[in-house]
Amino acid sequence: MQLQLIVTIIFVMNAVLLVILIWFMMAIVIHETQKVKMSFREKKRRRLVNLNNLIKDSDVTCKSELRMNRHTFYVLCEMVRDIRGLTGTRYISLKEIVAMFLYTLAHQFKNRTVGNYFY
Repeated sequence: MQLQLIVTIIFVMNAVLLVILIWFMMAIVIHETQKVKMSFREKKRRRLVNLNNLIKDSDVTCKSELRMNRHTFYVLCEMVRDIRGLTGTRYISLKEIVAMFLYTLAHQFKNRTVGNYFY
């Protein structure tokens, strides 16, 4: 009788452990596959960080990424604004628009890739 009770207890414990293990693995899979949406402020902060890395850090970075130095970039932004009348929007500045355009031309990336880089 005692042996049968011990076998039953071990069987129940194994079943409980198996259920807990399956639950834990499902929680990990759900957590990994679930994409966390970034807030508007976080996207804006990351866009500004990328823009600062491209333009404001150094002329070397600006030349390698946008194929022009910082002074030329600012002159181009002024020309686009003054001559062609392009302005920034509510969500994106003129500098970001020009930087995205130049980044696309410089690296021959698709719009989706540039959009992922600039958020």
